[in-house]
Amino acid sequence: LDARGVADGATGRNGGHQFAEVAEEDAHGAELLCAKIEAHDVATVNGFIDGLAEAHKARIGHVQTGGLSLCLDEEQEPFLRDRAEKTGAKFLSKNDILERELVRCDEAVCGIEYAQPSQMCPGGILVALLEEVQARGVFVRTSSKVVKVSSSRSADEAEGEAVDAASADEAEGSAEDAPRWVVEAEDGAQIACRYVIHASNGYGIDLLPARLQAVLQPTRGQVIAARLPKGTAMGSVLYSCEPASNEEYLLQRRQDGVVIFGGCRHLSENKGLDSDDQRVEQHVTDRLTKELGRLFHGVQAEVINAWCGIMCFSRDRQPIVGPIKELPGQFLSVGYTGHGMVRSFSCGQHVAEQVLGATVSCPEIDEMFSPDRFAQTDTA
Repeated sequence: LDARGVADGATGRNGGHQFAEVAEEDAHGAELLCAKIEAHDVATVNGFIDGLAEAHKARIGHVQTGGLSLCLDEEQEPFLRDRAEKTGAKFLSKNDILERELVRCDEAVCGIEYAQPSQMCPGGILVALLEEVQARGVFVRTSSKVVKVSSSRSADEAEGEAVDAASADEAEGSAEDAPRWVVEAEDGAQIACRYVIHASNGYGIDLLPARLQAVLQPTRGQVIAARLPKGTAMGSVLYSCEPASNEEYLLQRRQDGVVIFGGCRHLSENKGLDSDDQRVEQHVTDRLTKELGRLFHGVQAEVINAWCGIMCFSRDRQPIVGPIKELPGQFLSVGYTGHGMVRSFSCGQHVAEQVLGATVSCPEIDEMFSPDRFAQTDTA
């Protein structure tokens, strides 16, 4: 069930970066797991796209462009030098940045140039995935916002009947097949089911236990699409317009030259800490437009669209994936903290394997990302 259309959420609205920032050589613990997941998911997505029909490939527009990360904070220079050395990326000094022709920030003190990042149309991927799952018999209900998940009385009755059944086999079959939950939609639809997967990221948090609501923060990101006076093809750019700002991100689409630029959450009235994706703030649009001038040698950009998408930041900035222990049969795959494009496929596979009772492909996800790491005391 999707509260909106298939590609109307944050995934369909983002710029289409495929930018795996974390490197295995530069990580430990949960970050090391994220590095492995990002490498796996990039390969998974690329393999999925390669196997699609040409019409889908054209719509997705997947192309490897490379990427650039610019830094305005002098204290971060040693960290970037170390990361570049460990990952094989190219470190850029201030002079290197000033000599660039396509994109340049005069205030940047250093940067890293990556070869691997690519770009695509996320909405195109979602349409292709929709056709794939529908062909396998999956029913997708759109414009159906879930407002409640409640315990099913029939499940309790079935469990009781199973205990009293004369045959052990008969008891096991009766209990396993009984619905546990009723999912209720805003339009009045009700679905009785055995399992529920919460994969809504920043939406629907109010359906979760209080301990999990307390560690998940819906976060609104604003984005603009703009045309530049001259067409300059370039790759992805990660950038901070101020040392204390939230990271800005930019790409220029190869097929039409339109620049997609998002960020400046620090200027939002509430720092973007809400789930209202209909709220587009003009002063944030104005600042993003101004920042394009900084990056493109003072050119005047023509803004053709502005919109928002909702991310979900977890308290420890890592995904929350797996069963909800106090709600048997309910599972989570949320909290991607802006990295869903390169982390959600492995985590989605993990939850699917758990629902099926299969051996999980990546046991480390249980160790690092389990909802159990947030105890009831975290609500304080």
